[in-house]
Amino acid sequence: MGQKLEAAEAGEEGIGLDDPVIITTVLTAINAVYMLFVSVQFSYLFGAWDGILPENSTYADYARSGFLELILVTSINFAILLLSLLAVRKAGGILKRVIQLLLYILVLCSMVMLYSAYSRLTLYEEAYGYTYIRFLVHAFMIFLGLLLVLAAVRISREPFPLLKCYIVLGLLSYVLMNYIGMDHIIAKQNIQRYEASGTLDAGYLAGLSADVVPELIGFSKQEKGILDEALRSRLSERAQPKQSWPSFNLANHRERRALAEYFAGEVTQK
Repeated sequence: MGQKLEAAEAGEEGIGLDDPVIITTVLTAINAVYMLFVSVQFSYLFGAWDGILPENSTYADYARSGFLELILVTSINFAILLLSLLAVRKAGGILKRVIQLLLYILVLCSMVMLYSAYSRLTLYEEAYGYTYIRFLVHAFMIFLGLLLVLAAVRISREPFPLLKCYIVLGLLSYVLMNYIGMDHIIAKQNIQRYEASGTLDAGYLAGLSADVVPELIGFSKQEKGILDEALRSRLSERAQPKQSWPSFNLANHRERRALAEYFAGEVTQK
């Protein structure tokens, strides 16, 4: 009796998400749903680039609808993909090749959904401008896409050091985000959007970091003082008595000096 119980428990422990048969069944069902969804909704997912929108929808409605859901589904797919890689090791022969094929299909469907979400956010930015949050979400989607690509490489190459690659990619992404100059990119994109559409959020643009102030001053000069009011308000907020050296910030110092020189005669530099 004891031996039968132990055997039953061993059998239960052996059946899980890393079981080749179970994971094959799960992947088949998921891929069938995704492929049907993508085929039916393809025009909805990508139609806005060709001017095809759902009835009674604006670009903003289209961009927002389903965006978070697409990101969530892609993240879930990524988790399923990682769990399924464990089953590839245990499978053999035809079953192993079937699982690998199903995983490639899962990666492809995930990339399609991720690209759709990326496109929606791009449309939203073109309509409403570029911000920190939207920039970071774009960066996250690119990062998630790279994770999927590395996982796809691991599907057919078991010796591939996936964990080490993820760690390296994470570190490189962190360094890149700190040195890419996010404020400069946001300012540049918003200025280009203004040149194309004539729409500008002067308050948000003037609220970017001190590093982009010279660029904003040059843009304001070029556009006959379009940012002067916002920049003048920024100068009055930044004006302060001379600080001690421990609190000195070079970027803020250059910002105050540039603004004071731009508004020379209106503001006395302190």
